[in-house]
Amino acid sequence: TWNGLHQLVRLDLDTDTPDGIFSDAEGFSRAQYCGDGSGTIRFSGGRLAARPELVSHQALWTIDEVDGTPDTPLIQGGDREITHDSWLGSSREIVFVQCEEPHPAEAYPSSIRAVNVDTGYVRLIADRGSYWHCSASPDGRLIISDTNWPQRGLILIDTRTGQERTLCWPGESGGARVWGHPHPSFSPDGTKVLYNSDVTGISQLY
Repeated sequence: TWNGLHQLVRLDLDTDTPDGIFSDAEGFSRAQYCGDGSGTIRFSGGRLAARPELVSHQALWTIDEVDGTPDTPLIQGGDREITHDSWLGSSREIVFVQCEEPHPAEAYPSSIRAVNVDTGYVRLIADRGSYWHCSASPDGRLIISDTNWPQRGLILIDTRTGQERTLCWPGESGGARVWGHPHPSFSPDGTKVLYNSDVTGISQLY
């Protein structure tokens, strides 16, 4: 934040020069450039002070780095939690986890879906439940997701067929503690997966 406003800032890595793109009195998070080089940025947030007429709950937003005005939200959570969104490779789709119903502490009936930022079309990728943090391979063909309530290990999912297989069991503590979540992601060449685990009692990267 700066001067009481939440800021979306672009940083030139060659010169270390920051450049403000957008600011708002309401909070937002998880900003990320689209990998297609278009300058489209996605972020998560609820109602924005700049667009109060559009949303009153969780939403996925896009913004152009030059124009600096948030578009109409792609997805609005309503009574279904949407979370942990990211670009599907370098495509124009955003993948996200959606809770399918109110959940008790011991269950998280979730699905992974993708929304096209140009058309608004939403498609189901996987719906076996307990997905938590997901991210895609650079080519967009696979998703890696950790699981919670119940824990089912790190799951690899084919984005075209929805077929899944277990990659490994990280042995994390899970639950509501952030440091107990693996937060998996692919390496830039798509051959490895980086994840966190506190299996030793201390959170470490594997």
